[in-house]
Amino acid sequence: IIFSPFEITPEMNEAIDKYLKCNGQYVVWVYLPGISDGSTLSAEHMKRVTGFDVGISEGKAGLQVRLADSGTVVTEGIEGLIYGNSTPNAVSPLTYIRNTADVTVLGYNMDGSKKPGFGMKNMGDWTSIYSSAPCLDVRLLRNLLELAGCHIYSENSEDVIYSNNHYVALHSDAAGEKTITLPGNYAVYDVFEKQFVSMNTNTITFQNAANDTHIFRLTT
Repeated sequence: IIFSPFEITPEMNEAIDKYLKCNGQYVVWVYLPGISDGSTLSAEHMKRVTGFDVGISEGKAGLQVRLADSGTVVTEGIEGLIYGNSTPNAVSPLTYIRNTADVTVLGYNMDGSKKPGFGMKNMGDWTSIYSSAPCLDVRLLRNLLELAGCHIYSENSEDVIYSNNHYVALHSDAAGEKTITLPGNYAVYDVFEKQFVSMNTNTITFQNAANDTHIFRLTT
């Protein structure tokens, strides 16, 4: 996920081409990535980076997008969701997807123009996704991760998950039963309780107190 680096130099572009735009990867761009090449400002620079023909319009408004029923996992279950910066008259310029040929439109701008503001485009060896609005909703991020084949540890979008190759942790302000789904089978050790939960499992289920944190060590 590339949030909004306004300046992307030719050297950076070469690295992006080499390491990101390949191997079936998904790259998500937000707002004005690469509008500057270090010398000039142009929507053509953004097209070079993202693959999208992005239009730029003057005026100030909150940058918000309403998700469409796109028929893809990106908007599945969250059609109609509005995300972005809702502060009125806060941002300028505004952007939109000008040419939707070969683009799957995922959402439309809420600035009154109803122009496409969120889309996905197959670039051959990689997939480009562009959003005119920042502040991607956590439910949208989950769907994007699922699209890219990432492992989903918790079905509850309110849970905060931290993980690496050896540990997984969950924090939640909600009390009740929690389940963490692991990407494989592990021996699971509860760090705070100082005991093994299981010697071979791919799920961890436990009771959580409000505003509590649980840390588990994973070994194979």
